[in-house]
Amino acid sequence: MILLNYLNQIMKRTQSSTGWLVAIFSLLLILLPAMSGCKKVSEKLENFTTLRINSATQFSIPPAVPVNTLFSFVTPPNRNPNSGTTLLINRSSLEKVTLTIQNPSGQTFRFLKSIRFFLQADGLPEIEVANQLNIDDAVGNVLELNATGAELKDYIKKETFRLRTEIVADEELGQKVEIKSDLGFAIVILA
Repeated sequence: MILLNYLNQIMKRTQSSTGWLVAIFSLLLILLPAMSGCKKVSEKLENFTTLRINSATQFSIPPAVPVNTLFSFVTPPNRNPNSGTTLLINRSSLEKVTLTIQNPSGQTFRFLKSIRFFLQADGLPEIEVANQLNIDDAVGNVLELNATGAELKDYIKKETFRLRTEIVADEELGQKVEIKSDLGFAIVILA
């Protein structure tokens, strides 16, 4: 229980979408020395090889998005405070993306024809991580994206990374739409 409280405090202190990375590596720094006296460390770590991490971020879509035209925006660089401690990562991928409209009340995703998320990092090619290409007009204010399963290990090791969102709207927006993005990651360590 003390460990969970500690990890929760770390995530709150970072106040960014990379807070989960700080918590993961803090956990590893605590667990690995504690287990170093074990004769069969690899057997002890079998239960810990895959971590499932949830993270939430927010973004907004401006009201001036042109209809039936590709519109793209990029987040400012997100600093990865763990870029030096990511050597323990074997694989990493985004498993789940759920978007929920926070504001305005009653707004649905009906205005979207498609949405795609891309990850960018210096020295690496841009990579698509999630999408929903044919959004039904009957959609509500929650939208599940299809994760591509792309390998993110090299991107997580970078000091900074950016997210690019690409949308095509099929209706005009009267006001800014604020969206919460719930992300589910799978990170395989020391495999």
